[in-house]
Amino acid sequence: MFDYHHHSANSVDSLTPMAKVCAAALARGITEIAFTEHMDFIPEESNTGYFAYDAYMAEIGTCRRRFGADLAVLAAIEIDYCPDFEDEIAAWLRGKEFDFVVGSVHYLRGRGNISEPRALRFFDGLTVEEAYEVYFDLVRRSAQFGMWDALGHLDLIKRYAVKKYGPFEPLRFAEIIDEILAILVEKGIALEINTSGMRQPPKELYPHPDVLRRYRELGGSRLTVGSDSHDERDVGRGIPDALRLVEETGFAHVERFRERRSLGVPIRAMIAA
Repeated sequence: MFDYHHHSANSVDSLTPMAKVCAAALARGITEIAFTEHMDFIPEESNTGYFAYDAYMAEIGTCRRRFGADLAVLAAIEIDYCPDFEDEIAAWLRGKEFDFVVGSVHYLRGRGNISEPRALRFFDGLTVEEAYEVYFDLVRRSAQFGMWDALGHLDLIKRYAVKKYGPFEPLRFAEIIDEILAILVEKGIALEINTSGMRQPPKELYPHPDVLRRYRELGGSRLTVGSDSHDERDVGRGIPDALRLVEETGFAHVERFRERRSLGVPIRAMIAA
C-alpha cells in the first residue's frame, strides 16, 4: 500500500515531524510513503523560500535508518508550477536526489492561491467557464513543461469552486481536459489519484472519476495514488477506496518510484493485502 503524497513540517502548511508520520503509516499498513514537500518559486506566495533541501534530506536519512526495514521512505517534492519560472524550476531540480517529483498548480499570479479558504476571492467576477478555463490552461502548460513524474490533483480548483458554482462537471471542459490528458500520455507523465478531495468540499477524488475514465480511453495507464495529508491523522486515508475505483475503471497498476524511475505494481496485489 503506497501513499505517494504527504507533507511534513518541511512544508509551510504542516507541523508534523516526519518520524510521527512514518510511525502512523506503519500502523495503517502503508509500505511506501513519499514526502512531497511544497516547493514554490513565486515571490508573492508565502511558501516561497520555506523549503530547506539539506535539512529535508537529513531527516529523510534519519527516517530511513529508523523505519527502513518496514517502510520505504521516498524523498519527493511537489513543485507549484508557474510559467514565469520554468528556467528556475529546471535549474533547481538539477542534482537533487529525489525519488519522485509531482507538478501541480495552486497559485495563479494576480488572483491568489486556489487551495486556501480565501480562494473564494479568486472567483469574483468570473463565470464558471472563465474560472475553470484559466486554471486548466495553466495545468495544460504545466503538463507541457513536463519536468514531473506525476501531475498532481488535476482538478484541484473544484475544492472551493464547488461552493461558488456547484458540483464540478468535467464534460463542460472536455476539450481542454482532453488536451491535458493527451499530453500526459504523450510524455509518459503519471496521473495522480489524490484522495484529499474526499475529505474536502467536493467529496470526490482529484481527478473526478469521469476524468480518470477519459484518461484510460486516451491510452493513459500510469497512475500514482496519495492522500495529500498534512498530519499523521490522514496518512493513507481513502487510498483503499481509490484503488478499488481505479481497478474498476480498468487500470491494472500503480507506479512505484525510485530515483525517478518507475515500475508498475499490480493494484490487485495491494487490494488483496
